[in-house]
Amino acid sequence: MQVTLIRADKNELGYNPRVYSSRFEQALTFAALRHQGQKRRGTGAPYLTHLVHVARILQLTHQTEATQCAGLMHDVLEDTCQSKEERIRVAETIQNEFGTEIAEAVVSLSEPKWDENGNKYPWRYRKDSYLAQLREASSIALAVSAADKIHNLCTLCEDLEGKDPGEVWKKFTGGPKQSHWFYASVVKYLETRLRSPELLEALQQAFARFEQILLSAD
Repeated sequence: MQVTLIRADKNELGYNPRVYSSRFEQALTFAALRHQGQKRRGTGAPYLTHLVHVARILQLTHQTEATQCAGLMHDVLEDTCQSKEERIRVAETIQNEFGTEIAEAVVSLSEPKWDENGNKYPWRYRKDSYLAQLREASSIALAVSAADKIHNLCTLCEDLEGKDPGEVWKKFTGGPKQSHWFYASVVKYLETRLRSPELLEALQQAFARFEQILLSAD
C-alpha cells in the first residue's frame, strides 16, 4: 500500500474550520505538551512529527477516531514519564480525559522502563515486555502498533539509504540484528491478529524494505 496525502481544499472541507473533532485536537494538544522539546532519534525532527504521521497512517487506513487519538498519545507514558508513579498519574489522566479504551491502548503500547530502584531496564527486557503486552492488546492498540512500526521502519530505511549506516546504528541500542529480531517478531504477531488488511500490507512492505537493506549491507 502506498500512503498518499489527501488534498483538502476549502470546497472539500465545506468551509468547516474544524477538520478534526475536538477530541482529536485535545489528544494532539496533550501529546504536543507532553513531548515538548523532544526530538526524533536520527532525523532530529520534533518528536510530534512522528505522532502526527502515525495518526495520519491510521486515518488513511480508515481506523476509528479513538484509534487515531491513541496513536497521537501512544508514546506519552513511555517517553515522557520519569518514574512509575508519574506513569500511573498520567495514565489516569488519559483515562479521565479520553476514556478507558484509549487509555488501555496507550498503556499496552508502553514498554516498561524503570525497575523498583529507578534503574532503566535492559533493551531486550523492554522489547520482550512489549511483545508480551501485544498478546493481550486490544484491536485499537494493535492498529497503533502497526502504524507506529510502519513509520519507524520507513524513517529508519531512509536514514540507512541516505546516510552512513554505521553512524545511523550508533543511535540505536539494539543494532541491526536485534532490531531485525524485534521488528520481525512484531510483524509475525500482527499477521495473526491485525484486522486491517491495508495496515498489514503497509507494514509487510516496510519490513521487506528494511530486510532488503540489511541483506545488501552484508
